Amino acid sequence: MISYILRRLVALIPVVLFLSLFVFAILKLTPGDPAAILAGPQASADVIELTRAKFGLDQPWYVQYVLMMQNLFTGQLDSIYYGESVTALVLQRLPATLELGFVAMVIALIVAIPAGVIAAVRRNSIFDYASMGIALFGVSIPVFFTGILLIYVFAVTLQWLPASGYGGPIWTVEGLRHVIMPGFALSLVLMASTTRLTRSSMLEVLSEDYIRTARAKGAGEARVVVGHGLRNALIPIVTNIGNQFARLFAGAVLTETVFAWPGAGRLAINAIFRRDEPLVFATVLFLGLVYVVVNLLIDVLYTVINPRISYE
Repeated sequence: MISYILRRLVALIPVVLFLSLFVFAILKLTPGDPAAILAGPQASADVIELTRAKFGLDQPWYVQYVLMMQNLFTGQLDSIYYGESVTALVLQRLPATLELGFVAMVIALIVAIPAGVIAAVRRNSIFDYASMGIALFGVSIPVFFTGILLIYVFAVTLQWLPASGYGGPIWTVEGLRHVIMPGFALSLVLMASTTRLTRSSMLEVLSEDYIRTARAKGAGEARVVVGHGLRNALIPIVTNIGNQFARLFAGAVLTETVFAWPGAGRLAINAIFRRDEPLVFATVLFLGLVYVVVNLLIDVLYTVINPRISYE
């Protein structure tokens, strides 16, 4: 296991290089002159040229890329807008994004896995049709619309929850009140996909011979469904959770914008509008690294769920 983890960590190097090149290429292919945006709409041609030279935008693209990577890993890459280290800015905002993603994942799993299991056990029942209909609705509705709807109902109309902002860590009462709405809005897509996958995976497992054997031996229905069925159905569910983690980050960008959540997603959106290329570059790269590390943890979790899986 240790050797496998080390090999995966070494394999992160080309992944990070490819991701950094991809993000840098997107930044450079984006229409518009960053120097003109940074200099302001009233700036003269001379001021724009001075701005371009000041931030190294007059250098060839490969020189800019090497300098950006070098400065990022040495901690000397500064944000154009804030004038601070992008590493410090991202690390300051990243915990709020991870906190929001954690809450969204907990909400999704608490709802989705029991709903999927019950829908599979009670196949073609009213609960089955209702849960699949709600799951289809959750996949289809945009996260920003869900956020606006939640704000209107629970913050404006009922005034139960705050409309926006960060109230502190989630283990405090005020922090929990602030994170409920953005966490639920962000969890809908993961909740919907996990419910549908849990149902289909459980239906496949419940038709296996060992399930019939367990029932024939007199095992209780709860033990058959949970102990034998769900345990063997978890592999595709866990895989889906790892794959959906990237969608959580993508949804966090919109969710944080709607709820004014001070996370890395909102930081990236503001940096894009300000054409702060170093900050956009660092934010996307850090979020990509988190996604890769989470997938590595998912692979390790396979051996816990199913001891027959070994990477040695």
